[in-house]
Parts: sequence; structure tokens; C-alpha cells
Amino acid sequence: MSSLLNLERRTLLLGDEAVARGALEAGLGAFSTYPGTPASEIGDSLAGISEEAGIFFEYAVNEIIAVETVIAFSLSGYRSMAAMKHVGLNVAADAFMTFPYLGVGGGAVIVTADDPGCHSSQNEQDNRHFARMAQVPMIEPSSPREACLLTKRAFELSEEVHLPVLLRLTTRIAHMRGPVDPAPLPTTRIGAREFKRDPMNRVMVPSVARLRHAEVIRMLENAALIADSPEFHGVSEGDSDLGIIAVGHGRNLVESALSDLGLNGRVGFLELAFTYPFPERTIADFLKRHRRVLVVEELTPFMEDAIAAIAHRRGCDTRIFGKHTGHFSELGELNPDLVTNAVADLTCARKSTTTEIVYADDSHESQTRSTGLPQRRPSLCPGCPHRATYLMTRQAIGAETIVATDIGCYTLGLFPPLGMGDLQVCMGGSVSLGAALAAAIDQPVAAFIGDSTFFHAGIPGLINAVSHRRRLMLVVMDNLTTAMTGYQPHPGSPADGHRRVMIEDVAAACGADSVMTVDPNDVRSAMDAISTAWDSNGVSVVVMRSPCARQALRDGLVERRPPVRIDNGGPDNLGRNACSQCTTCIEMTGCPALHLEKGARGPEVIQDLCTGCGLCITVCPNGAIVPDE
Repeated sequence: MSSLLNLERRTLLLGDEAVARGALEAGLGAFSTYPGTPASEIGDSLAGISEEAGIFFEYAVNEIIAVETVIAFSLSGYRSMAAMKHVGLNVAADAFMTFPYLGVGGGAVIVTADDPGCHSSQNEQDNRHFARMAQVPMIEPSSPREACLLTKRAFELSEEVHLPVLLRLTTRIAHMRGPVDPAPLPTTRIGAREFKRDPMNRVMVPSVARLRHAEVIRMLENAALIADSPEFHGVSEGDSDLGIIAVGHGRNLVESALSDLGLNGRVGFLELAFTYPFPERTIADFLKRHRRVLVVEELTPFMEDAIAAIAHRRGCDTRIFGKHTGHFSELGELNPDLVTNAVADLTCARKSTTTEIVYADDSHESQTRSTGLPQRRPSLCPGCPHRATYLMTRQAIGAETIVATDIGCYTLGLFPPLGMGDLQVCMGGSVSLGAALAAAIDQPVAAFIGDSTFFHAGIPGLINAVSHRRRLMLVVMDNLTTAMTGYQPHPGSPADGHRRVMIEDVAAACGADSVMTVDPNDVRSAMDAISTAWDSNGVSVVVMRSPCARQALRDGLVERRPPVRIDNGGPDNLGRNACSQCTTCIEMTGCPALHLEKGARGPEVIQDLCTGCGLCITVCPNGAIVPDE
């Protein structure tokens, strides 16, 4: 694909890429982000072109720093943006909630990408409620084309009402691909590049904050007038008493449902893109024309409750359908069948075949009551150094040890056969949770955290554990990158352009009683380090450092090692070092490159997947696995 800077004709873009392009077309001056799916591609799209585009770009240590960076640049005159996944806004909330009180200089846009269905997240929170709490305008696009246009419009809106704007995506919008018609890029960035001192409006002591809150309410009232503008909504009428109001991804599904059911032109349809402040006049006018209205939105009944309240205030006797009437659930994302069935139920049209999604059970395996593809348990990649770390730790301290784990690809260590993970809540939580568990059950506890997560939110927990003299073994799994979200750099990455911060130096400075750094692929050293840390009192930190196998091979950071092969012996399996079919290699490592075909003499190696890490060689009791030279 062409660089986002060089688009000259209609191009297929991801929703995330379209947001980045829209920001460029708006004259973006500064961008900061902490990567998190499904928002990661916004930052990744800008990272490689920031210098050429003349914008300030930063992978921040965490989301609150990203928002604080946007505040500083906005008040210095730059059009500025921060992007994060939905739970990232929790981290940023302290700054985000006060941002409106400060006003803006250059337009400021905060992108939140929600994850209905928990495709890559620990919860399904609906971040539209943040707009209401923070009292900021919110816009929700329904396609990449709209994502580009509305991002550009969001910067203008921010400057019109002097408030930051929340741009809400969901997974399907962020990761869908659609046509975008690029507009010309500005020749210069918009920004005065001057911070004007105004402490009586920008230093949020209580006396200032009370006055500024009144200004926020006034500015939000101005935003409410703009929300009713036809540019932010579309309406089509029909001859039925039923109307449908939809936002975000729901708009696409309603269009599909009406087409499939042959109801185009028969059912009224109001599409909303400006969803807070609520476009009350637009909604009320639609309600007056329909006796029944179905509200289609993802996650909580945010719009449904607001529409019901508007109906009550405006004296409309319209009956509202949606989540409260059981037509939709607050669980998971919308899909075509769900929306089609809801519309069919209210119009007596034909129904489609329902696919019912069932959430993961206690065995951690998702199920589906349909004839779809079989489910596959998620697994660490072949050659992943985290697999060796978990295996060595399990061998050294036993499988029954209580383990607090954290957010990242290493969370997959909780699945069999590694089985290392008993408690996980949020970014950085493993350290403080592990330390608290050690105090609660009066026995040593192991905590695992990734390198990027350690910098993001793990350091305060480590300081707390040291200060309170907990007995905790903290294993920092350092693969030198933010692997799960696309190999973005962090302060400890050996990347150009920033000063590298070493995890062991930080741990020592925090006062950890012992700090060791080892390569998890060096089995003996790794076992010794884990055993020593586990047997010591106080807080022990073990940094397991080895590059992410996929990134290392992709970028040529290491030379590809030959894959392994398994000696399965002859027909009678009589070889001295032949495989005994014990399947220990599979049962202990769970490596996807090892495969046992039904009826085969023993496990086989999928050569295209094998990275030659040799972990299976160390666990084979027969010496039957060797490098395939």
C-alpha cells in the first residue's frame, strides 16, 4: 500500500488507517499513543512517515502520558491526537477528565477503540460513558470513509467549541477495510508553536476548576447545537410505523438487514454519527414520526436510555425497543443475524438462521453453536522465549505455585500445558496483585510481567512491594519489543531515536533485594536464576531477555537456525535414540510446530513453523530430537 502521504486516488484503507489519514488532512501537528488492539494501526500508520510529514510522533510509555502530551501540544497551538484501546482510556482518565477544563489551543482529538466481544481485551467496557462523564463531544464513524472525514471534522469541532473531542471506534470499524477518497494535504502544519501563560485558567487548583467547570458546561451546550446539524446524521423515511436509530457498526448491519428483508424504503432509518451531546431535536423529530423505534448500538444501552429520556421529555408516546426489551444483549458485538432477527421480529418479516456465540468456559475454550470452523486454543508462537521461561519456572518451583500474570502475549502461558497463571486484572497488575497475595496467604508468590507492560504500569507496584517487604519473585519477560500489538518500541527496546532504559537498572533503583538477567533459552542458567530467586526472601527480580522470535526472524536480527527433526526409527522403532511416542515434547511445551498425526509412529515437526529454538530437544527423554542440518 502507498504511504498515507502519497494517496492520490480512492484507496482501500483500514478504519485505523483512515483515522490517521484524516488527521493528516486536518493538519495534524502532534500524535502520541500507547499501542493497544484495536487502535494500534493508527500509530503504526503514522510512525514511519512522521518525520516526512513534519509531525511530532511518540510511542508513549502509557496512555495517560499520551493524553498529557496532547494537552501540552494542543495548548501550544498544535492540532494534536492521542489514540488508545478502550482500557487505555482508564489509564488516561485522570488527565482526560480534567482536559476539558483547560480548553484547547489547536484542536485535540482522543481516539478510543472499544472491543465488543473481547477479541483482544480483558473486558467489554463501553467508553461512550466517558464522553458523558468528561462532558466532551463524541463522534462515532461507521466506515473507513467516515472515519477519515469525521476525524478531520473532529479537529475543527474541537476548535469551534474549545473542547477535546472523543472519537469512538469499535473493533469492526477499526479493522474493516473500505474505500477512502483522499483530500489534499495541507502544505504546513497548523500550529502557533507558542504556549501562552494563563495560570488562572490552566492551573487546576479548586478555585480555578470551579470556574472552568461552568465554562465546560457552556461549551458543551454549544456542541449540542452543532450535534443536530444534518452533516452528522442521515435519515430516510418509510411507510411503516417502525423506525430504526443506529450508531457506529450498527448502521452497517441495519442497512444489510433492511436489504435482506426487502424493507428498504419501508422502515424509517436514522443514522447518527454525533452521539454526545445527544442530538435531541433530530431524535425527537424522528420519534414523533414513528410509533415504535428500534435502537441498534454495541454494548450498553447508552443511546437507548437517552432516546427513551428524550421521548419522555418531548411527550412522545413512541415505544423504544433494544437491549431493555431483549432484542439485543449487552454481551458481545453485533452481527448480521442478530440485527436481521431483531428487525424481522418487529416487522413480521422472514428470519435468518441464528448463530449463537457462547463465551469461554472454565477450560478457556470458546464455543459456538453453529456449523462454523472448529475452535483452536490460542498458543505462544513457535520459538517464543516466553515458552522457555514458563517451562523452566514450572520445573523449578512447581506447577502448584500461585502465579499472578499480566497483559500481553505472555498471558497465553495460562493455557495448558504451561498452565502458569492464576490471577490477571489489568496492565501492571501482576506486581501489586502478586505482592498482595503473598501477604494474604503468607507464602511466596510468583508474578510475570512483560517488558513494555513493566514500563507502562509495573514500576509503582514493584516499589510498593519493596517498601512493604513482600516476598515476591517477579519475572520480567523481556523480548525487546511490544510484541502483541505489532512490535512497537518501548523504553527498553534497542531502537534508534531514544535513550534505552534497562529494566534491571530500574528494578535495582526501586530497591529490589536481588536482580538477575538471563537468557531463557540458556536452560541451566535460567533454572538456576529462578531457583535462587524463589528461595530468597524479599523481592527478587529475574529479567528473562531474549528477542521475540517472529520479529527477530522477520527483521533479520538473528540468523535463522535449522529446524529440528524427530528420529521416529524404522518400522519396528528400534533405533537407539528413536522416539518412543511418549509425546513429552508436545505435552510439556505445547509448541505449534510439533504435531501428532493420527496413526503416525510419533510426533512430527512442521518444518515451516519450527524456528530451531531447541526447547523440545531439552525435554525429550530419549534424545530423539536433533537439529535438522
